Amino acid sequence: MADREKAINGLNEITHYDGEQMFYNDIFIRGIADDALELLKEQEAVEPTWRQGKAYCGSCGKRIPLKIGARYCHKCGRTVKWNC
Repeated sequence: MADREKAINGLNEITHYDGEQMFYNDIFIRGIADDALELLKEQEAVEPTWRQGKAYCGSCGKRIPLKIGARYCHKCGRTVKWNC
């Protein structure tokens, strides 16, 4: 799992500098980009899975109550994509 603070600090370091020339190697930049992409993918909506007419989170497997019209999983916080 990517560390949010590490990704934010790395992106800030690349995009904000004090005027001095900064050099980064490809491995450093690729690592920051990978962390940022992983964090963004974790926020994507997931399709529910269905078993015996009941909906479950496509990410963590927690049951999602249909009666209250839940828009997100109460366990992992992922948004549920109902219109799939």
